[in-house]
Amino acid sequence: MRKSLILTVAVWLLGLSGLAQAYNLTFEPVSQTILQGDTAQVSLNLTLDATETLYGFDIDVNFEPTILEFVDGSYGSSFSTWGFLPVDLVAVGVLNIIAYDDSFTGVSDGLFSLATFNFFGTTLGTSVLTAGGDLDLGNVDTTGQPVLDFADATGSVNVVPEPSTWLLMVVGLLGLVGMKKKYHRE
Repeated sequence: MRKSLILTVAVWLLGLSGLAQAYNLTFEPVSQTILQGDTAQVSLNLTLDATETLYGFDIDVNFEPTILEFVDGSYGSSFSTWGFLPVDLVAVGVLNIIAYDDSFTGVSDGLFSLATFNFFGTTLGTSVLTAGGDLDLGNVDTTGQPVLDFADATGSVNVVPEPSTWLLMVVGLLGLVGMKKKYHRE
């Protein structure tokens, strides 16, 4: 009885693994540190296997607007013949990228940069980047209606003080220590 239960579970798990999607949405770099006042460049990448073809996407990218300011964005070169809406802020701290394949040939099997974003580090802190949205991989339901696959990714940008700020802070602390020693001796 136990062997048949283990065999049944193993067959069921193998069946589920065949249903798993192989696509992967990622930020590149996943995490980076910039100086306050500098610009961070982040790419949103999609990896597809040979069995998947991308025909379009509609993805929101969220960031912390008190730490980062959106400068600009551009779509990846693999999508030069596709129709686009501009990379644009749709709400405070939310970017939206939408692209669709006009020719219906799609792209498949490889690593593709969907879009690249530039952010300006305005204040100190860490801004988590999240991306989530729909991918049109050509799947349809039993009635022939498109089925969109959900994808998500997480990354971060850490904004730190510029070196001159650190130097000024260290000199100030040394001055305080020196003043304390001077008054302590008297």
